[in-house]
Amino acid sequence: MSGTQTPHRPGERVRAIRFAVDHAGTPDADGLIRDASGAVVTVDDNVTVPPGTLGTVTDVDDAGTVHVTWDNGHRVGLLPDRDEWERLR
Repeated sequence: MSGTQTPHRPGERVRAIRFAVDHAGTPDADGLIRDASGAVVTVDDNVTVPPGTLGTVTDVDDAGTVHVTWDNGHRVGLLPDRDEWERLR
């Protein structure tokens, strides 16, 4: 499920299921995906916020991005219609 069915509110709890990744490649230990020259092209948020990680919604912006502070200390937003997450009740 994505969170687009009903609006989120700050303070709600969510669980990461899967983040969309735009570039092919294998992430390193920090979740960085590099091109052939070694330059960072993107971050695989599935590494920084592994599936199953819990977090707290801090904001929802005008674009619909659900901003989350994850229990592992990272702050990564959830993109409607791309990322997958579960709302906890």
